[in-house]
Amino acid sequence: MLPALIRRIHEAKIQSQPIATLWGSGRPRREFLHVGDVADACIAVMERYDQPTPLTSALAPISRSPSWPR
Repeated sequence: MLPALIRRIHEAKIQSQPIATLWGSGRPRREFLHVGDVADACIAVMERYDQPTPLTSALAPISRSPSWPR
């Protein structure tokens, strides 16, 4: 998804177009992590986290989809 976005913006720029057309509704939300940040987080969790509850890397609140099993 991210490479396609960069490509569309780049193509608009080199063709001197004032706008780049992007597809989609704008509703999906994504978070991007750098691999180095993930590695640092994994090490920190292994060194410091001792709870039985699972962790998530999401920054936004997690909501359940109605189609997910309970």
